[in-house]
Amino acid sequence: MSKLFNITEEEKNRIRGLHLTEHDDVNNINNQLEEQLRSITGAYGSVSNRGEEMRVKWSYVRREFDSEVWDTVLNFLRDEGYEILDGTSNYYEKNWEPEEPAEAVPTIYFTLR
Repeated sequence: MSKLFNITEEEKNRIRGLHLTEHDDVNNINNQLEEQLRSITGAYGSVSNRGEEMRVKWSYVRREFDSEVWDTVLNFLRDEGYEILDGTSNYYEKNWEPEEPAEAVPTIYFTLR
């Protein structure tokens, strides 16, 4: 809140005519999901929109998650109203070239029910 005028940022934006766009709303949702998933896994997972579906990918994780953690993540997404799609995998495979990204990292594809 602005102490000078005692109005919220949302009110300021409305007054200025700077309404949040759908893109901002999607980014907000993605950021919130990333934070919640980080609190479950202890690792950063990038959430992105892929047209009709979404994806969370743990590119910097150098291992598979414990099955208990993985199940917690899947159940969390289901409880939030998402459907887990084919292609979801907790598989990790390092690249034979140490400087190169991993061949496979834990990834979840999902969509709203």
